[in-house]
Amino acid sequence: MALVEPFFMGQHSCSAPRNLDQPLMTVATAGAIALCEPFLVKYNTRGSLPIPLTNPIDTVTTVDRFSLVEGLALNDGTEIGIGYRMLTPAELSAAMSFPAHYTWTGKRKDVLRQIGNAIPVQTAKALLKAMLRQTICK
Repeated sequence: MALVEPFFMGQHSCSAPRNLDQPLMTVATAGAIALCEPFLVKYNTRGSLPIPLTNPIDTVTTVDRFSLVEGLALNDGTEIGIGYRMLTPAELSAAMSFPAHYTWTGKRKDVLRQIGNAIPVQTAKALLKAMLRQTICK
């Protein structure tokens, strides 16, 4: 299986998906074209609205909270449906701005706890720079 990239889809029964680099089908006045793309969902007791992949991720906690919803296809491009999976520790680590080569230890639950208790690398850098500026300027 493979991830289906974003695509346009006509909203009537005989339409076929079109890649983003292909010309659009005729645009009707009744909103006949939809953009289909992967998104995140934050899972908690109430669920949440979809989060575009271009938006920053919410606070990463010590337990699984974020899932990826994506179209799935076979390697030949045949669409087979919608996939729903929790983000992997590597994906959460990247979201927290850890470098790809950073090594976590323990089982999945232990790694999620470490990631959720960490301060994002970019946030820590920004805080330290601000503290140093305050110290130097006094």
